Amino acid sequence: MDKTEITKIVEKELLEFFDEKTLLRHNKEIMEFSIEATLKAINYTRCCKSDSELLKGKHPLTFSKWREINGYTPYDNSSYQKDNKIINLDKLEIQYRAYYKTF
Repeated sequence: MDKTEITKIVEKELLEFFDEKTLLRHNKEIMEFSIEATLKAINYTRCCKSDSELLKGKHPLTFSKWREINGYTPYDNSSYQKDNKIINLDKLEIQYRAYYKTF
């Protein structure tokens, strides 16, 4: 699988985790992060557990679901609110990427 094929697959998968507006605004950064993660996963050395054992219960939440579970509600077009605190969408996406990297 070459980088072009990976890019097409990653674009499709990203639309499941990010809304289109967010994806377009941060397209290059998100694509680079995702391709690096994909290549890292492809080059991953398997351990003694099967794929199904390794992946059981280990699926990251979508960005929307993660926001909902963590109590972030829309404040305006570029901010979210949690416990009367306003957070910029860019900072929230950084927090989500940190969460996403744990998978």
